[in-house]
Amino acid sequence: MVDKCTKNRYYILMKQLNFHARTDRPNVRIQADSPVMKNMLSAVLEPYFVISEKGAGLTVLCPEDGKLPSLPGRGKYLVVCEQAEQQSERIIVLPRPLDLEQFLDAALKLSETEGAAEVQDYQFDDKKRTLTYGRKSVFLTEKEYALFQILHAHIGEVVAKETLTRLLWKKGNNNACQVYVAYLRGKLEQIAGPGALTSVRGRGYILRRPSENTERKKNT
Repeated sequence: MVDKCTKNRYYILMKQLNFHARTDRPNVRIQADSPVMKNMLSAVLEPYFVISEKGAGLTVLCPEDGKLPSLPGRGKYLVVCEQAEQQSERIIVLPRPLDLEQFLDAALKLSETEGAAEVQDYQFDDKKRTLTYGRKSVFLTEKEYALFQILHAHIGEVVAKETLTRLLWKKGNNNACQVYVAYLRGKLEQIAGPGALTSVRGRGYILRRPSENTERKKNT
């Protein structure tokens, strides 16, 4: 496992580079022969991507033999090996030893999407930090927007308060999490109605799709 000191170093580096959680939170598949390398890459990418083994939009490869593998003609790949640095629109090869700043920059570059994204009924713009449903829009603060991005990446699922606190605030600062969830809930209710963001006692919070929220209200 990656120790706490190493993780803190990664987060400080990300902050210095002005990185922030991606709006679309794309899935990333990590394939590394070494469990240590896989754990390290997961720790680096976790705040910005959803680590997944299926349906990934970006695959990170770390072959043990250090050689560049044969890659399919589709998909996006970030490869760490002993080959010279190279890149295209869908493939970036980084040489060993791995430079963390370069690695994070490459991962975000491959996953970038421009303009507003539309997923699961909500429309959101990461440049303006606006959230829209139907004809109604609200503006979110930077922290509210980051909170929404994490919840939206797991829409329809319960996200633990501890997870949100770990990603957005210092460890143990649960009060800040509760306050900003309340702020975000109020703004979501302005455009999607009551029940868009609810608390699950003892577990965390769940963000529902506006269409599902409307259906729930009809059935109650």
